[in-house]
Amino acid sequence: MNRREFLRSTSVAASLGLISPSFLSCSNPADDVLPDGANFKGSVLVIGAGAAGLYAAQLLRERNIPVTVLEASGRVGGRIRALTGFADFPIELGAEEIHGNRSIWYDLVKQAGGSIVSADGGTDFYVLDGRLRSESELSGDTDFRAAQTFINQATNYSGPDKSVGQHVRDRGLAGRVWPMINAQTGNEYGTSMDLLSIKGITEEDQAWTSGNSNYSLAGQSYSSIIEEAWADAIRQVRLNTVVRSIDYRADQVVVTDTRNQTYRAERVIVTVPLPVLQGSDIEFLPPLPNAKIEAIRLLGVSAGMKIILKFGQRFWDADLGSIYGQGLVPEFWCPSVRNGQRTQILTAFVMGESAHVLSRQGTGAIQTVLAELDRLYGGAATRLFQDGRVADWLKEPFIRGSYSYPTVNGGLAMRRALATQIGNRLFFAGEASHTTGHSATVHGALETGRRAVREVLS
Repeated sequence: MNRREFLRSTSVAASLGLISPSFLSCSNPADDVLPDGANFKGSVLVIGAGAAGLYAAQLLRERNIPVTVLEASGRVGGRIRALTGFADFPIELGAEEIHGNRSIWYDLVKQAGGSIVSADGGTDFYVLDGRLRSESELSGDTDFRAAQTFINQATNYSGPDKSVGQHVRDRGLAGRVWPMINAQTGNEYGTSMDLLSIKGITEEDQAWTSGNSNYSLAGQSYSSIIEEAWADAIRQVRLNTVVRSIDYRADQVVVTDTRNQTYRAERVIVTVPLPVLQGSDIEFLPPLPNAKIEAIRLLGVSAGMKIILKFGQRFWDADLGSIYGQGLVPEFWCPSVRNGQRTQILTAFVMGESAHVLSRQGTGAIQTVLAELDRLYGGAATRLFQDGRVADWLKEPFIRGSYSYPTVNGGLAMRRALATQIGNRLFFAGEASHTTGHSATVHGALETGRRAVREVLS
């Protein structure tokens, strides 16, 4: 059971009374209707051209409100990025799956004519004691069964907050299954299990409402979807514009970039990734409230990377779901399956402490990952290897990590503090500011952009 299955179960949420009947019949919450903006006078600056920022700008443009988007990098999309020309289909280097079919993101991709295919199913394999075996082959292993029970119950925790890793140790689970528990909890939440809050993932999981099926886009990239759907917003983007300060002391907010160019607007929506806020890259005048500073400090974000490997032929199971490893790579999967294409690709999905280790190796990480596969497949990986790419989000200067996760004492309360507007002038969006369970997802980022626009127009 990987993040595509483990993260969210509608049946669990429904049994807890967390999904209303009205929500089940629509993609968005009941209060989704936005003001038309007729009473809003002025302009808006959006900081960051990721999913949240672009969607917010698009909604404002649809209401004829002047908006400018300032993007530090040379491209739009944030953590949505495709690798093209490497295989006979685009490979997602960032966001790859649509979690649930009741979300803005699912609707957007569908309305854009994207070919949505199931990302669920397949046979999962586990590395235990250095051997690769399926779940059925491990059914008689007491430690394996205990680990899977722990994983299935991880988001039903009640008690004092602690890390998932500490909870594993407190439960007395055998050390030989710790890597697979880390792969299916810590790694899937964007970190390592010793940094991830067991109480935090419980409260986020129980607030989830977008559905329990998972999907991918076949034959085209998510970048192509947003370039078409948000074309008007993208025209308002100023690339390579690094914001240095945001002065919100007066009625008009003054934003200054690193070239000392200034921009003025009545409202500013800040959508930069959490590490940018944690690094104090942007000076706020006056300083942000203490509650927001504490939220920025306590919410977690770790190193994250995908290593894309191309092979001359398949040497893994034809019905592969995921491979959960014991080495530096917690999980492999095969994007070729859902795309129905000929190019044979394996993706190594690495978060947290392992990602920090591999990040230091640069492109040498490819050989490290091939060596792990060779040990499982008798040297076939190196023999059949053709090419590889490393997508290291830690090294992206204006992103610097994967996606946010709850640390011990850094759960939904911290997300609410991060999301809180300041003085009806400064607003915050982005997946880390999602307050009802959809953090670390594209649709969660979109929902925060929509929430920020609602606040601006109200």
